[in-house]
Amino acid sequence: VVSTQSTGSSGINAEYGHYFKQINLSTIMGKRKLKETTGDVIPLESTDTVTEQTLDKTYKGMGVLYVGHIPKSFQEKEMRQFFEQFGTILKLRISRSKKTSESKGYAFILFENEEVARIVAKTMHDYILCGRLLKCQFIPMDKVHKDTFKGSNRTFKKIDWQAKNKVVRNRVKTVEEDEIQIIEAFKVFDK
Repeated sequence: VVSTQSTGSSGINAEYGHYFKQINLSTIMGKRKLKETTGDVIPLESTDTVTEQTLDKTYKGMGVLYVGHIPKSFQEKEMRQFFEQFGTILKLRISRSKKTSESKGYAFILFENEEVARIVAKTMHDYILCGRLLKCQFIPMDKVHKDTFKGSNRTFKKIDWQAKNKVVRNRVKTVEEDEIQIIEAFKVFDK
């Protein structure tokens, strides 16, 4: 919880001020700069490494759209059907959790034409879909990371972590591993 200055005898800060920790808002509100390129984010400062990490010149004239606050039930098939009413979609990628395979709530769409992507961003921004307020934003090609659409042409396969761990736990152990396990068990009883 962030608290600025006290508002006097009236107000929540005066009544519950001792519960709030005083924090400098400027550190929260974004004076920090992104120094490393991670995932789909590229720093705004132009450097030589940024041009190496952006999409190449074959994508010139195409437009990338960021779509945020996507409903959980809105999958690749439904999203493609919904956004193809505006123009041809070349690539579509919904970001997913590797562990649960559920949508993280945002996606990137590559349209064939840059102007179409700009129009979709203006039209669909703050559009209510399945009770969620979509956030759409056009992304210039020089700001799009080269791995943004990595794996967009294949369906996401959920990894069965329980079955994978079950195989590891139930495998036949070597004699050395058995001895280590027995020693560890006796250490517990010695305490």
